[in-house]
Amino acid sequence: MDDRINVERADLEWTGERDIPGQGGPHIAYEHRHRYLAVLPIARGQVVVDLGCGEGYGSAWLARAAEHVVGVDIEAVAVQHAHERYAHMTNLEFVTSDACHVPVRDGTVGVVVCFEALEHLERHDMLLAEVDRILAPNGVFVVSTPAKAVYADAPDHQNPFHVHELYRAEFEVLLRARFPDLEVLGQHLVAGSLLWPLDAEDSRSGFDLLLTRGAGSLEPASVHDLEAVYLVAVCARSPHALAALTLHRSISIDADHEIVGYDVTGTQRRLERLTAELTAHEEYESGLDSALSEELHESELLVERLRDEVEHSQSQLLRLQVARARKRSPLRRMKKGTKRLGGGFGRVSVVPFVVFIALGGRLPGAVDRPPVAGMSVEPADQQPRLGVQGYWIVGADGSVSAFGDAPDFGGLPELGVELEVAGIAPTPHGLGYWIIGKQGQVFTFGNAFYFGGLPELGVELDV
Repeated sequence: MDDRINVERADLEWTGERDIPGQGGPHIAYEHRHRYLAVLPIARGQVVVDLGCGEGYGSAWLARAAEHVVGVDIEAVAVQHAHERYAHMTNLEFVTSDACHVPVRDGTVGVVVCFEALEHLERHDMLLAEVDRILAPNGVFVVSTPAKAVYADAPDHQNPFHVHELYRAEFEVLLRARFPDLEVLGQHLVAGSLLWPLDAEDSRSGFDLLLTRGAGSLEPASVHDLEAVYLVAVCARSPHALAALTLHRSISIDADHEIVGYDVTGTQRRLERLTAELTAHEEYESGLDSALSEELHESELLVERLRDEVEHSQSQLLRLQVARARKRSPLRRMKKGTKRLGGGFGRVSVVPFVVFIALGGRLPGAVDRPPVAGMSVEPADQQPRLGVQGYWIVGADGSVSAFGDAPDFGGLPELGVELEVAGIAPTPHGLGYWIIGKQGQVFTFGNAFYFGGLPELGVELDV
């Protein structure tokens, strides 16, 4: 029979909560391997339940010696993996369940093993009650747990998956409540070498333990000089059962360096995978930088095109404003006005005076506003008074004289402005007027709106 443990990498994510072959480092594998090795003689020919079986390799190893093995774990993904990986073993099955509710009939199990699962539970008494239920009268319970004083307190180490660790005294009190007869062993991982006489009849006995403490220091010692990191207990209801099925002092040796070698190979594979991921990430970043640079260049070109279009549009707008200003020149309107006046009042001289008709006079409630250059105001009323007429005469210096019903809003001399005047233009309802300079300047009086003049457009033009 091949009793070698399966240490090939298991396709499960390693989180540190459970031992997975090929992951987590060799020290965890050596610790778990030794426990299963030690219990093999006890499990031979028995019905065995492995509580907290995890990936399932320990249950599969026990199945090489036991009559039948049931692996129990609360993690469905791990159980499904174990089903698939160890499907070839007909005396092995796996079930998804917590350790306190095992789907096994009362008193039908010869050996229950529970390695490194007790500390993951808060209610230890519930687990012990379930073990007591399924265990046969002469059955044996083998359980391990970290020794809190050495595992956690001394190194100030906290395992995030452990919810209730125990000191040795607490561990023994818990077990004796159900199993009055028990033996507690200590486990400590060591690294070293064996030296033995090749011609001795029994080369398994007579080993001297030598401890290395510091560089070059080697001193005789015994196992009592080592501190137990883990506690392993063999429990039974009667001394007779324990005497027949007990664990012995043992050393687990990886003679072929199988686990260490695989750990090195696994490390190399992880390094290769991480290197490939890093290369892919760098290539992605490089491609992203290139794409961003290209987009930035296209954006700069777009901004440049938009800037050119804006400048072109501004130039077109300026030309349109100049053309509109020329078409709507107040001087032309003044000339038309003088022609109309000439038909109704006789000959009128336009130099140095220009005369315009006010189509409407002062409206009731209209407000005289002070003459302001470059400002628009809102008329008090948009409705003209029909049938009321008058006119203004503007001088070459911008002075204004009102005749008839035309209201007087003042002229340029009142503003202290000296300007050569081209003419005056009334508002449509007679509530204000504009005085236009010969270079296209515009001054508003009364309720006339202000729309700008030619100097503001940068236009030099004789009006």
